[in-house]
Amino acid sequence: MNSKFSASMFDSLKTAMSEQRSGGSFKDIMKTSIGNNYIIRLIPNVKNIADTTYHYYSHGWQSLATGQFISCVCPITTGQRCPICEERIRLYRGDDDDKKNAKLLGRKEQWLVNVFVVDDPSTKENTNTVKILRYGKQLDKVIKDATEGIDKDEFGVRIFDLSESGCNLRITVEKNDGGYPSYTSSKFLRESKLASLDDAKLEAVYDGLFDLTKVFEQKSAEEVRDMLNTHYFCQVTSNASNESRTAELDEEKDVTDTQIDEVTDTVIDNDLDAQQKLDDLMKDL
Repeated sequence: MNSKFSASMFDSLKTAMSEQRSGGSFKDIMKTSIGNNYIIRLIPNVKNIADTTYHYYSHGWQSLATGQFISCVCPITTGQRCPICEERIRLYRGDDDDKKNAKLLGRKEQWLVNVFVVDDPSTKENTNTVKILRYGKQLDKVIKDATEGIDKDEFGVRIFDLSESGCNLRITVEKNDGGYPSYTSSKFLRESKLASLDDAKLEAVYDGLFDLTKVFEQKSAEEVRDMLNTHYFCQVTSNASNESRTAELDEEKDVTDTQIDEVTDTVIDNDLDAQQKLDDLMKDL
């Protein structure tokens, strides 16, 4: 079987994934549950290898105005300034009450990738179809180890190979001490043939990949500021107030990605349970 995926493509894919680290719909995203094992094969986007994975940040919290959980893709994903990240930095530089309020504005790092589902014990109809896998840092480490880390010599290019030389990923979902899902026991398996894929079906798989950049709506920085004002400050926004707040931020010391990551890591270290609750709320969104 001709997999269409070559070693040179794999080199380009590793570069794209490394750079990512420094319209579909939610129904296309696989759902996993504690106590199950899911077998999938990662699919490379052979037409545009850099689009094989989609790396993004998102914010989510319980609205202080409506009580509903709201979320959005962080504008930093597309290189824009993010009013929510800047507000978190401002609060975290304040007193203890400010730091507590900063924890309400969670930020989550995730990735999307197209996968061929070999076995889905939760949703049998997903088996032998293409779905979107959404994953976080635990599975990212497994994938990164296999492509450029300690397991690269054993797996490498084969984790994206749909031929009989390719390797499946077994996603193991366990319960951690806090009662939340853990994926740390997930691993790539020995090479195996995808019995349901012949050359014709393989071509259809490559042609039927989801556009990962269109799975979520990307709000502008201004729209995210409106969301912050409405659901965090409980204010009715206006152009005048937005322009005033923008001017205030411009006068402040620029907030770098490194500062945002440092604050995020500190918040997670100091309040892991809150982050896990956020993860649980966002897992099906």
